[in-house]
Amino acid sequence: MSRVSEYWIGENVDYEDIWAAYESGDGYVHKYHSMRVHLLRITLREQPRELPLFNFEAVYKTIKGYYHDLKKACLTREEYEAAGPLFIYQVNRSSGVWDFLGEIRQLLMFGTSLADEKVMGRGCQI
Repeated sequence: MSRVSEYWIGENVDYEDIWAAYESGDGYVHKYHSMRVHLLRITLREQPRELPLFNFEAVYKTIKGYYHDLKKACLTREEYEAAGPLFIYQVNRSSGVWDFLGEIRQLLMFGTSLADEKVMGRGCQI
């Protein structure tokens, strides 16, 4: 699969599989309800106002993936298993403002690494 086709929507999509995963995702919903979530707002510097959200897939996958990788690298196995995921709350179109929900400890760790522009693999200092 080429890099471009990874973000192409509509070609070879297994809709039944997507909706089956959604309908069997009660564990994800229960996990959310068991958490005390807080808001994390990320504002992207470069967000062209006149264009639709072409970067949505790339930004969303990068933020969610980095959050997961950071938790895996910095938390003990028990903490990682108990920790919840990062949930997208909203994206304010043409503003570059992305809102996410997550648990405070992981959000602080995540926000600190983003603010300090730290690179994973160089230690998790929090």
